[in-house]
Amino acid sequence: MLAFTIFAIAGHAFLPKKKLVLHPAKASIFELFTDEGAGGKSSVEWIDAENYRWQCILRESETYPVCGFSIVLSERPYKTMDLSSYDALKIKLRYTGGAQKIRVYLRNSNPAYNPSGDIEEAKFESIVIRTSDIEQETEIQLSEFSVADWWKDQYDIPRNLSQPEFNAVIAIGIDQAPPIQYGTHQYQLSSLVMTGDWIKQETLYLYVILSWMLVLAWEVATRLILLYRRARRDSANLEALQAETDKFRELSHTDLLTHIANRSGLDIHLEGIIERQGNLKGYVLMILDIDHFKRVNDQRGHDAGDRILSQFASLVSESVRADDFFARWGGEEFVIMLKTTDTGTALAVAEKIRLKIHAETMEPQRPLKITVSIGVAMITGNEKFNSAFKRADKALYQAKRGGRNCVILADKA
Repeated sequence: MLAFTIFAIAGHAFLPKKKLVLHPAKASIFELFTDEGAGGKSSVEWIDAENYRWQCILRESETYPVCGFSIVLSERPYKTMDLSSYDALKIKLRYTGGAQKIRVYLRNSNPAYNPSGDIEEAKFESIVIRTSDIEQETEIQLSEFSVADWWKDQYDIPRNLSQPEFNAVIAIGIDQAPPIQYGTHQYQLSSLVMTGDWIKQETLYLYVILSWMLVLAWEVATRLILLYRRARRDSANLEALQAETDKFRELSHTDLLTHIANRSGLDIHLEGIIERQGNLKGYVLMILDIDHFKRVNDQRGHDAGDRILSQFASLVSESVRADDFFARWGGEEFVIMLKTTDTGTALAVAEKIRLKIHAETMEPQRPLKITVSIGVAMITGNEKFNSAFKRADKALYQAKRGGRNCVILADKA
């Protein structure tokens, strides 16, 4: 893009100019004119019409002396030509005579001030050139043309229409400019050519700026898309990582064999209760221990023991409610945090679990019956979990000593 910018700006000066040949041109109409129609005495005639050479003789009279040459771009009704995209008018004119200055003019038509479309009412825009300056081909910038004051006064032209216009030119002419030099004047017009840049310098700069803006916009859009895609990819990776982290966190709080909470999961649950209500009041702690489980492992093997532990956990899980929390403490020992303040309800739930385990047949291929002993402790006030656990564990010990397969309520704290 930088190379394009340098090439465009540096190369603009070397681009060939666009051209519009107004003379010689077959479609143009050439007219000679004098002040005779207004009562003047001047005369004009072709000396060599084929080579566009004419002679004016300006004579003093009561009428302002006029004599010149006009190129009309079409027959009536006049057609206009838009020359506004050109910058200059190149004229090659040979003059012989005593005049110090000549005038080159354009007539531009606009319905706002020339509703009839006649040349006589069209805007008169001219430039005065010294005859000594036209010995060779002369380039006149369109910006040098100005609107004649006499034309503005004659047609009472408002200020907003008093500026030069080149978008609807109907005629181009040459005549003598003040101070008027009476006598004979000879002219020969060789060429009349409009020239201009194919692209204006300011337009080129605008295109360069727009090109830069497009490139920068494309660059920004591309980077934003890349950043968006990267963000989505990173977000997806983060979500996957978060999911994996959650999975491992869950696994770290879950017993892999029974798929219920382990001690770590129980600790988190207890922290949540204390965070919500400040203590463990309103809960009952149960410790469950499978009776003679060592004998099962010794007689049936650890695989059978694992299956029994898993089945035991499933049976107990079916007996607890959504507000309760069931976890494996370790080995064949489990705990339940039962949400209740009623001793009777707690003992009823414990008894229900005991009966359900007692009635269940484990290992259908080699049927086996197991039982469970349960210690129950009501948590009151600001009692800590460890204190309640010791009381429930003591009640469990009493259940074991009392013959197992029973529920014992712990002493109050």
